[in-house]
Amino acid sequence: MVRDGIQGGKVRQLNIDPEFRDKIPPLSADEFSKLEENIVADGEVREPLVVWHNTIIDGHHRYKIIQKHPEIPFRVKQMDFPDKWAAIVWMCRNQLGRRNITDEQKTTLIGEAYKAQKMSMGASDGFRGNQYTKTEVSLQSEDLPKQGKTKDVIAKQFGVGGSTVERAEHFVDGLNEAEKISPGIKEAVLSGSVKAPRSVISEIRNAPEEKKREAVEAIKNGDTDTAKAILRPIPKVEPEVPPAPFTVSEFQELIHTAIKALDASLKQHMVLVHREMLDIPAGRDAAMKELDRGVEVIEKYKNMVRMVRENGTEN
Repeated sequence: MVRDGIQGGKVRQLNIDPEFRDKIPPLSADEFSKLEENIVADGEVREPLVVWHNTIIDGHHRYKIIQKHPEIPFRVKQMDFPDKWAAIVWMCRNQLGRRNITDEQKTTLIGEAYKAQKMSMGASDGFRGNQYTKTEVSLQSEDLPKQGKTKDVIAKQFGVGGSTVERAEHFVDGLNEAEKISPGIKEAVLSGSVKAPRSVISEIRNAPEEKKREAVEAIKNGDTDTAKAILRPIPKVEPEVPPAPFTVSEFQELIHTAIKALDASLKQHMVLVHREMLDIPAGRDAAMKELDRGVEVIEKYKNMVRMVRENGTEN
């Protein structure tokens, strides 16, 4: 429903909720001045101010100009939403479709919409405020029945991937933490006067309190490398302890183990399993032939030891 904003010669008084107002990317001084010039030149506010329960959800800047120029006529469009969170989702989508905004502002709008959708009354009773919703809010403020993860609902509405939605929420959380430490930095980042990678801003949310302050100060000073180092400290790597040198006793144990294995294997085949083969001449001859070969193998390695002892090499 659209109504005249001037009634009986007086400007209709509308409410301003800071929670709604602060979701809207601010205009720069030049942008606001240009908007004011255009409205004054037109002699009217062409686009209606959108309200929910007489509270502005779109048109905060226009309303500020109207208060400076109360003679300028304007219109008010009443919208209906199930709760304020649904109104915020609509606000974020509406802003993306109407202005040339920075990547940081776009990311913030997606993140704010995601957080609001999770809180919306559209969430099913068992999951209100959680990650599942049974409705998504359309641009016309109608409820479109749909079951699914909130992340996917917002991703579809904003035309992005689900991981983009999650990263946007992390960016908003990091930006809000930075604002607590240094009021004004949020607007500075969103306007572009302070520049820092969104991934670095996002990491502020999980940093210890003392690290948050150090990182925010570095970001304000334009030193993002220092901020990264603060938020992503290089883990201390302990020097590797070299293995203990191989000992003579260990060497002797390896040779001893090999000989024990040979002894056990010969005992199994010559004494326990196939003893009867030694009762025939062919069996005895075969055994002696192979044992001689075994002696040759042992003697080969004994000779190698002798050569090393005498010449320093096995050759």
